[in-house]
Amino acid sequence: DLGISEHEWVLLVNALGMIRDIQKLDFKCIAGSRGFHPFQAVADAVNNAQSLNKLDMDVEDEILFRDPSGLAALANALREHSVLQEFTWFDFMCTRLKATHITSLDPVLHALSACPRLRKATIMTECASATAMKNLLQLQSAADLYLILGKERWLVVAEEIRQGRCNVRNLDLAMNRRAESDATEAVKAVASAIRLDRNLEHLHLRMQNGFTDEAGVALAEALTVNTTLRKIRLSATVHE
Repeated sequence: DLGISEHEWVLLVNALGMIRDIQKLDFKCIAGSRGFHPFQAVADAVNNAQSLNKLDMDVEDEILFRDPSGLAALANALREHSVLQEFTWFDFMCTRLKATHITSLDPVLHALSACPRLRKATIMTECASATAMKNLLQLQSAADLYLILGKERWLVVAEEIRQGRCNVRNLDLAMNRRAESDATEAVKAVASAIRLDRNLEHLHLRMQNGFTDEAGVALAEALTVNTTLRKIRLSATVHE
């Protein structure tokens, strides 16, 4: 949008990372030329910005699949960045997703568990494996985790809760517009999981299509059994 070349964009990003005491960087990345590697530039900025405590990434188009070395560099930068407190990642590639792309974001998500001060992670992706989702649930208990996922990853999260492997206490789960049957299945899976859970204290479920009566009944029955939850919120929208 600035009307500058890709090379100039990289120089600008590097310069932003050099600003003394900068605390937040927010990038929106869209596809450029085949040789454009924006994530390497962001990784360099993170490495330079020693005071950075908040990083937001909004990624569109197939650029996520073109720059695996840049994503690896970003993961390494996050792993070494001890003061990061908040991380946000949105990608919008579900219509072009291929089987070879479903683990593209894994290195970055795995790196988050190495950030000792991370207090909030917000992730919307179709490009992360079930293993990466499980790893996110192992963030320190003080962290707030907000996940916007499809049905299959919801089911993975629900199973981890059921098995007692969800470490975070504040979990926000959202699902974009899906078939009513998929949404109901996902909510029922979470309801079944929290019947056994003894860790979650705050749970927020967001469904863009709202909640069916069947899903509501399952949640109500689960809440008569769960003794750990202190707060549960239900929203009929993904973004507030």
